[in-house]
Amino acid sequence: MPWYCVDMSNKVGPPGEPGGRKEWASGMHGRIAATLAQAREAAGWSTNQLATETAALGCPVSRSQIARYENGQKLGLDVTELLALAAALRIPPIALMFGGHPDAEVEVLPGDVRSNAEAIGWFSGDPSLSGSAGVESDSPLSVVLRLTRERAEMLATVADLQRRLASPTEWGEKVREMNLRGVANVTEDIATVDAAISATLEAQK
Repeated sequence: MPWYCVDMSNKVGPPGEPGGRKEWASGMHGRIAATLAQAREAAGWSTNQLATETAALGCPVSRSQIARYENGQKLGLDVTELLALAAALRIPPIALMFGGHPDAEVEVLPGDVRSNAEAIGWFSGDPSLSGSAGVESDSPLSVVLRLTRERAEMLATVADLQRRLASPTEWGEKVREMNLRGVANVTEDIATVDAAISATLEAQK
């Protein structure tokens, strides 16, 4: 089974019935450890090779730490280790946590069981995925995330228009002028979004 298809459906107790913090944490780390091992094996790496990759990034996680985490002897993984391991494996950090089938269930908090898709939406602040998983769409940080996504889409639009402008076209000067106006308009929109992001962040200080 490829790493991205790891079974993430194990959970403690039925939905809505807290299994306790210890059981929840154990289940979460068990899923991450299983995904980590499968991602490492899919890359064809030993634990020593993965450790070497993390060291090359300036965030060393030792071979023994990796091996002990994968076999359940190391019971925790801090954020820096999670980021270093994901970067070394060239996968999104969130894939280590919620990398199973979108509809498979995962206990995101004690007794709070969601689909992987909802968990990813909650973790990333994406309301299109989160459903009722608790994303506060009006909170400043959620607003910044939403604006950041909009900005990325606008930048992609500008890049596409610029590619069209750089390529010969059979549509003539009229289409070229339209694309130029499009670049100018979207660039103005990006500036507006940038200002909104700055204002939102400034308001939190």
